[in-house]
Amino acid sequence: KNLSKIMSTLEENHPSLSPNAANTRKSKGAASEVIQTISHRLPWRHMSAESAVNAVFPSALDTAHQRLISHLCLAFPDLVPEVSKTLGELVKSEEKEKQCLAAEIFGALVEYSLTGPFERSLVAKKSVIPAIQTVLRSGNHDTVSMWADAVRVSLDLSRDCPRRLAYLIKILVEEPFKSNAAGSEGSGAASAVNQGSSELYRHLRLLRSVPDICGWRALDVSKYVLGQLSSSGLLAHPYKQVRSEVGNLLSSITIASFGRQEDDKELRKSLEALVAKLKTELEPLLAEKAGDEDSKGGETGTKRLISTADVAVQWMIPCSYFGQVAFFTDLLIPLLPSVFHLQSSSDNEAAGRAKFLVNAWSWGGWALSSEDCKGGSAPSTYGKLLKLLRQQAKSGNWHVRKSVAQFLTVLVPRHAFMISGDGSPTEEPHPDQKNIKSTLVNLLSDVQVEVRKMAGTGLQTMLRSFPGSGGPAGNMKMGKMTSKMHKKLYKMAKTPIPAFSKDEKKQAERARAIDKRHGGVLGLAAFVLSQPYAVPDWLPSLIIGLAEHTRDTVPIKTTAKKLFQEFMRTHQDEWHRFEDKFTADQLDTLRDCGTSLTYFA
Repeated sequence: KNLSKIMSTLEENHPSLSPNAANTRKSKGAASEVIQTISHRLPWRHMSAESAVNAVFPSALDTAHQRLISHLCLAFPDLVPEVSKTLGELVKSEEKEKQCLAAEIFGALVEYSLTGPFERSLVAKKSVIPAIQTVLRSGNHDTVSMWADAVRVSLDLSRDCPRRLAYLIKILVEEPFKSNAAGSEGSGAASAVNQGSSELYRHLRLLRSVPDICGWRALDVSKYVLGQLSSSGLLAHPYKQVRSEVGNLLSSITIASFGRQEDDKELRKSLEALVAKLKTELEPLLAEKAGDEDSKGGETGTKRLISTADVAVQWMIPCSYFGQVAFFTDLLIPLLPSVFHLQSSSDNEAAGRAKFLVNAWSWGGWALSSEDCKGGSAPSTYGKLLKLLRQQAKSGNWHVRKSVAQFLTVLVPRHAFMISGDGSPTEEPHPDQKNIKSTLVNLLSDVQVEVRKMAGTGLQTMLRSFPGSGGPAGNMKMGKMTSKMHKKLYKMAKTPIPAFSKDEKKQAERARAIDKRHGGVLGLAAFVLSQPYAVPDWLPSLIIGLAEHTRDTVPIKTTAKKLFQEFMRTHQDEWHRFEDKFTADQLDTLRDCGTSLTYFA
């Protein structure tokens, strides 16, 4: 009778599940205090897993309830059959409050089974196994997160004795792939895809708790799951939630297996084989019209392609946080071209995820030590990445070329110290510096104006990052590479523009000349803008030389005028010092370009 009252109180004490959460929290505050007081007075408090969920992950699951029930079972073992019976009744309900209480009882019985003699595990298994099977088979889709939290807490409690929950792990691992094991290889893959999306989502959601919590202790489980995912059709599942969970499951396995130096080489090879498989399947994305329905395979083939790419992106996003890029370069680099092209997909959601991933990669640390960037017989990780970026800069998709320039805008400053040598402007530049310079200068001549502008921004960040670029880092002097680049850009800026003609061939020649001249102006403007608070000796003649371009055709004159406005804006505070570096004729030229100097006098 008292147990029934306790369960009713616990069921009502879930404020986060109430429509009026704030009011409910106030009205149930007394009940929460009573529960906390009782549970704190009971023994075995060291088994509490309160910090495992509520203190870290916001969840409707209340571990204080779980602790109270487990302590009651420990103090009064005769209550275990009644608690088990209550679990069996609650787990069949579709109400959120009852499902949440069932998840708490489930965790409490697992906690009870892990304390004391092994016989307790046998008792708890009789109710825990049917409960988890019911949830996997016909659970409430809206409450799956509560059960996932309950499983996480249970696995976290078994860190010291994980084998005592081997029965639970076995169910979680085998249930999603039973269709594969039951039939032949071909029919098994089809069964996995055709399985109900909600049921499959629940299976994968709960399964993800195993690698998340057990980590390296469950490498055998990770190998099995990875093999099943590779052989089934889940990598291109038509349902978004299932694809999301497949990607999250792959990332959990990857992070768990690579989180220690003693990582499993066999599992690593399996991950690399899966990446190679995805790379092959995503090759159609590299075509210019990969997102069109007229591409190979029609609309169905395109959807399957985007679905596979979505899983790959979902997999790689968690592997790109907090400098983890350096640990997963062997997995990330092969997929980089496909992800770059996915950014221009007609599927806005998939394109958005791809853009997020590319941005995360650009901020990642692609080399952990300077030893990796010294060159030698084997190319460095950074060198491999730059080589791949240079290849993508020649893509027929202008969105990809722009993305390469944007990628370098962030990547270069973050790795500048590793490829800058000793900082001497006369030192022979690092091969990676030459690679970056060549990529950006080539993009300055691109036929698409958006690509040229982004390449100009990338060149500006490169000049600010490396010594010998004419700035304070190199005693205001230019190194050999920078001087050669300056001469090339100056020559590009002097490209003559043919007169307008109705002839199509001459129109094409005129367009190419404008693009090349504009690229040269953007490159020289990058030199000026790379020195926002200084005026080196080479800068006055360079900026005055750009004055003639304010009378060129659009978009050249727009770039030139914007340059002069930006120059005066960044130098106005110290103009009384910088003015002396210009001659009277040069100051007159600045006035002619629309800049009023009397304001700074």
